[in-house]
Amino acid sequence: MASSSAKQGEGGPQIFMDIRIGDRKVGRMVFELYASVVPRTSENFRALCTGERGVSKKTNQRLHFKDSIFHRIIPGFMAQGGDFTRGDGTGGESIYGDKFADENFVRTHEGRGLLSMANAGPDTNGSQFFITFGTAPHLDGRHTVFGKMVEGMEVLDIMEKVSTGGNDRPRLAVTIDDCGQVCFVVGEMVEDDEQAGGVSGQVGQAGAAGGDADARRSTEEDESVAQKEEEEEEEEEEEEEVLEEPDEATLGKMSSVEQRLFKIRLKMNKGRRANKKAVKDEYNRLSDPGYAAKMRTKEKEEAKKRWEAEMKERGLSKDEAFMMETAQSADITAQHKKKKDKHKAAFGWNVFNQDALFKGYKKRLDKLPKAKAGSESARMVFPMCILRESSTLSWEEDTAEYGTRGDADSKGMQRVVDELVEKGKRKDAFSRRRSEHSAADIDYINDRNKHFNKKIKRAYDKYTVEIRQNLERGTAL
Repeated sequence: MASSSAKQGEGGPQIFMDIRIGDRKVGRMVFELYASVVPRTSENFRALCTGERGVSKKTNQRLHFKDSIFHRIIPGFMAQGGDFTRGDGTGGESIYGDKFADENFVRTHEGRGLLSMANAGPDTNGSQFFITFGTAPHLDGRHTVFGKMVEGMEVLDIMEKVSTGGNDRPRLAVTIDDCGQVCFVVGEMVEDDEQAGGVSGQVGQAGAAGGDADARRSTEEDESVAQKEEEEEEEEEEEEEVLEEPDEATLGKMSSVEQRLFKIRLKMNKGRRANKKAVKDEYNRLSDPGYAAKMRTKEKEEAKKRWEAEMKERGLSKDEAFMMETAQSADITAQHKKKKDKHKAAFGWNVFNQDALFKGYKKRLDKLPKAKAGSESARMVFPMCILRESSTLSWEEDTAEYGTRGDADSKGMQRVVDELVEKGKRKDAFSRRRSEHSAADIDYINDRNKHFNKKIKRAYDKYTVEIRQNLERGTAL
């Protein structure tokens, strides 16, 4: 297999990393190494990206960054990875052995997207590295900078936004899905095509035709890698299915200890998947304000599909859906709809329209005292009305009765006072419904300021987010 003699760019070899967050592939980052400034450090990183050094004699693990994770992410500072043996920042191994010495500190940590070696002190470099999110002058003279990002800055932006837990560990696994040397991959594909008789010429031959061939080969390589990943995922799913549904013959061949161990593995597997799903749901819920509404919509769509499938199975159309309901269920549905329409809260500007005012007026009418015509209570309540025998009230003024009541009824006055007090309580308790996220950043001093800040963010965040981040990091000009 080719080594450092592979074709390099003008500024040094270029290395790519395909990043996956959880189950989603977010893109590729490409780095250019400072091979002329720190050749040993650059060669160590390049070889670990290509995996050409094979298996370590000490740990019996492959010297390769593929499928390793970024175990530590600090927004505004850096993302650390490269521990392919333990995945927690305590492992890793270089191609020169366990550790190797610091080469030099010519390059400084000035800017975003720089590659630098992570260590535990002087001359303790292994395989761990970190990518800077900004300028970090306090690291100069202690960590060796050996490369910079030339493509994929948007991928680094996504990595910086991943939610983290204890010890700054990402809640969703940020994984190096694939990695290697850009020019090395192209050269290897050309050699394979030449052996097959499909291409003639050399790797560096100039011309538009050569560029098109390289692009086509890169596409074919990406397709083969994607196909291989799909096969691996299918194998993992099949393995999980086997663990979930063991046959009796398999269990019969196991001893009691093996059966107990197998059941423990089943529980661990189930818990792992449940935890992974919970973390993914939490990430989606916090990163997407409309996630809850989307999930409710999805559940409704699934319920509708199940209902349509049942209708189709019974040979009924949508207009004949009532045939599947009993009289009791239809009555319950009608009562529920009536109750919901009666107590349905107004939304948004509908709180202030004429329909809402009329609805409130009808509610207040229900609180008025009621009396039948001809009764003494009706005469006390409606002194200005002519009471008909048909149990209706005629609102024609009886001038003979005007001014003869004397003082107002104390019970009626108390009723009016109680109604006004209750109305004031309802007014104080009224509020628009707003969703709250307990894990959201606190950037307000009270509720009024919180709502004002939300309005400001909606209008100006697309212009001021970068300025605010620079001020928070202390990197503003």
